Amino acid sequence: MFKGTLLSMKKLLLLLFSFALFGLWSERNVQSVHASTIASERLYRLYNPNSGEHFYTKARLEKQQLVALGWQDEGTGWYAPVTGEAVYRLYNPNAGDHHYTLSAGEKEALVAKGWRYEGVGWYSAPSNADYAKPLYRAYNPNALAGSHNYTLNKAEQTYLTSLGWQDEAIAWYGVNLPSPLIVDLSEWQSPSKIDYDTLANQIDGAIVRVYTGYRADNNYQRHLTELQKRGVPVAVYAYVAPSDTLAEINAQATQFYHLASSFQPKFYWLDVEDEYLSGGLTDGTSIRDAMESYRLTLATNGASKIGAYIANNRFATFNLDTTKFQAIWVPTYGDNSGYYENNAPDSTENFALHQYTSTARLKGYDGSLDLNRLSGQVSFAQLFS
Repeated sequence: MFKGTLLSMKKLLLLLFSFALFGLWSERNVQSVHASTIASERLYRLYNPNSGEHFYTKARLEKQQLVALGWQDEGTGWYAPVTGEAVYRLYNPNAGDHHYTLSAGEKEALVAKGWRYEGVGWYSAPSNADYAKPLYRAYNPNALAGSHNYTLNKAEQTYLTSLGWQDEAIAWYGVNLPSPLIVDLSEWQSPSKIDYDTLANQIDGAIVRVYTGYRADNNYQRHLTELQKRGVPVAVYAYVAPSDTLAEINAQATQFYHLASSFQPKFYWLDVEDEYLSGGLTDGTSIRDAMESYRLTLATNGASKIGAYIANNRFATFNLDTTKFQAIWVPTYGDNSGYYENNAPDSTENFALHQYTSTARLKGYDGSLDLNRLSGQVSFAQLFS
């Protein structure tokens, strides 16, 4: 009786005050902002198979123009802070080669030799920042063009030096954001604060909340429409709310599917984290059986790929049958610095996605964002195509 009364009161509060209350207890929606968190932006890496030059730019249009000319798109080189110590970009019109440096003295020396100064290419993070990630520089004394290489990958640096390249140590610092970069969005991220053109350039994929358990997310249609318009692969999720009966759980699943299906998402996620789910349903159904029923209802409606987002601190308590889902997604934030802190969930090793912060800043959005990384157990394509 007590549990049933408690759940009913909970449901009433959610119905009356859902916009104000949703997420206040949720690990997902902790919005404490760390002073060290600054906005970051993507740097693209390209390769010219004719000259052997690697080229780096934050301008998507420049990347697209070079790809059209035959350059190979090598994806994300790294993420750079939008402010910091300037990295200068120069061009040698004789060799057709670019050079990048933190050193104003090196810049001036090259300009004196006929190189063209092309301005600030991007910025370096402070070397002593806990989120700083080094970019290594190597030099090929035998190359006319493409004589320098810059990489986050220490193994790549080691390989080049084994071939005779000169190790020139650390060139500058990016920020520790794993690639591919996946955000999840809900009504907490107001469209009025989003420059969708800019944000779309920073991310590889997005998981958008469609349903809260009792109502549609206020911004899901706008988020999905704007992201799909810009070619960003999307998935969807629903916050699973406490319920009295299995019929109510199945109704949540059906409503979630009907709201999302017109956008043809490739993956549907159940967000299972509410503490009131721990005791199961008032009708006696365990949370394990209830979530299996939710999954089956989604599948019956037409969802082909279904995953579960499970709170790290309630993973064992919920005891879901994770083998029935195509992927598992777990949040752990560490100090919640806005960057990846090289940590992982401790509740399970069986996870495809790790939500590692809720306070990230990316160029294109004036506020905090949830960021997620692949664990390596599944590919990006498996989750978004």
